[in-house]
Amino acid sequence: LSGNSSRVGLYVPESALVRSADAASLWALDATGERIERRELRLSQESRNGHVRVLEGLRPGDLVVNNPPADLAEGERVKTEKDL
Repeated sequence: LSGNSSRVGLYVPESALVRSADAASLWALDATGERIERRELRLSQESRNGHVRVLEGLRPGDLVVNNPPADLAEGERVKTEKDL
């Protein structure tokens, strides 16, 4: 799943976020497109239709893990929907 880019920002599904008391992050494919890495994010308070605006930590076109399982680990190999 990739973020939706528009003139006013980049939005990702709230279901892709991993939140803690003081931070938000998500899992995204690394440059190889085969492994995942955790990305720390700075979010806006703005949200639209279940998507939240990302201010820092993600680029247009980055592929993110939606509904990530709790046991994901940095560098883990993954398959995208197109690989299935």
